[in-house]
Amino acid sequence: AEVAGVTDPLKAIEAVPVKEGHVVLHHQDVWHGSGPNRSPIRHRRALVAHYIRGDVSFVQGEGKQTGPFGHSSYIYGRYKRYNSIHLEESFFPVVYGDPGGGHTRTPWIDEFIA
Repeated sequence: AEVAGVTDPLKAIEAVPVKEGHVVLHHQDVWHGSGPNRSPIRHRRALVAHYIRGDVSFVQGEGKQTGPFGHSSYIYGRYKRYNSIHLEESFFPVVYGDPGGGHTRTPWIDEFIA
């Protein structure tokens, strides 16, 4: 919280009620979470998708693996290829690209969504 400039985290909390079957989209840096699932018979389901630019690469770092946006080995580090800063398109496909910038759409995307 201090790094983000928040002096009183409790004042920064804002509830965003989400109806069953609805979706919430937010920036990766938004602190987010949910209360406990109080249903004795229903499991909580979640689908997560990370939409990032095609020119993103892992940040070089010492010690534990680093993710595309710094030290985030919990999420991104598990997908980092050994001795490489490039994202694997099997996990991070390029949905659209700029051929002039060297980033073209991942070839198997069209077949996958057909």
